[in-house]
Amino acid sequence: MILIAMDRAPSVRSRDANGFLHVEVSNISKANVCPYYGREIPGAAELGLDPDRVYQLYRDPDELARAADTFNNIPLLAEHVPVLPEQLPEDLIIGSTGTDASFDGTYLRNSLVVWRQAEQDAIEADRKRELSCGYRYRADMTSGVTPEGLRYDGVMREIMGNHVALVIEGRAGPDVLVGDEVMKLKSRTALMVSGAVQSLVRPLLAADAKVDISSALAGVDSKSIARKGSAASIADKVAALVTPHLATDAALDSDALAKAIAAITPLAHDEDKIDDDEQAEDEADEDEDDGQAEDESDDDDDKDDKPAMDAATVRRMVEQARSDARADVLAIEEARRLVQPLIGEVVGMDSAVAIYHLALDSVGYSKAALKGSPVATLKAIVVRETERKNAKPIALDAAAAQRANDSFEAFYGSK
Repeated sequence: MILIAMDRAPSVRSRDANGFLHVEVSNISKANVCPYYGREIPGAAELGLDPDRVYQLYRDPDELARAADTFNNIPLLAEHVPVLPEQLPEDLIIGSTGTDASFDGTYLRNSLVVWRQAEQDAIEADRKRELSCGYRYRADMTSGVTPEGLRYDGVMREIMGNHVALVIEGRAGPDVLVGDEVMKLKSRTALMVSGAVQSLVRPLLAADAKVDISSALAGVDSKSIARKGSAASIADKVAALVTPHLATDAALDSDALAKAIAAITPLAHDEDKIDDDEQAEDEADEDEDDGQAEDESDDDDDKDDKPAMDAATVRRMVEQARSDARADVLAIEEARRLVQPLIGEVVGMDSAVAIYHLALDSVGYSKAALKGSPVATLKAIVVRETERKNAKPIALDAAAAQRANDSFEAFYGSK
């Protein structure tokens, strides 16, 4: 992540007579290659991009150097939102960048001033120190290879600064703006998991609560998350950390959390592990080089290619997980209602399939006949058996049950 250059170096910070907090210099962006879905790239339709394909875009050093002046005197915000003259987010403007933006070949840097006391307090208490740029750009979909050997599908051209955000997690604006916050975790997979988890957890926390979930993500990478039960295990660890900090009327749904984490698995890459030695060098730089914390170190094979997945992408994944969880709950409730005429109230079963199996077992259907059947098929059988019971309230005898089993495929399709 990009941190405000503050602690361990008092010389880079000061307060003026008004009480405003000044930061002499801080990294605010970085030249590297980042992944974006086609739908997140400005002008995607005109460029003929596949909305569901991931494209690697190069934030070219030359483009950042040319854009440096556009990051002068732009708003410092409490969170990521686009800033437009006709739609100023007045309640989120907490300060400004300075007038000395420069590009050093890797990092875009500038001074900062923080006006609002709440954010000054959050910075000094280490509750909120991460910086993230918001900017416009034109996508030039000419592929190539960086000097470091990284392949890219396009280049960000005509970059123009819009704002810098002081954030916990980046929040995307329109598709012409990019939030490029990078969190300091050991792998891209852990970074994506963190985004998914925080999107679910943050709305449930008590006011002003802050929970560090990094310990729950220790060792998380593309290989570990693919192991059976890994998502549930991570969810349990997160729940243990988060539960003491929940709002009074809030409850954490561990199943939804596990689903959100599991949704990351297909997106993980085997090569996403960051070199530990270079990570240690970054941490040493944070201590020794005037307190300025650097972004994640880069491994030899994939230098600088370790950014966070765009927040909008993570949010879509989380929303899909939430939608799936809601659908599961509704299916369970419907199953309990439909089987009640056959077996009464069902308590303690956590899947619609299990509930339907229990009901159909009670009227003579074998587990072998039902195995692998989709929910829609099981539901149809339960409805038919309920209608049969209402019309002729006599339980199926063994012969009738056998006929039902034998004709299962003929009536309801493949098992």
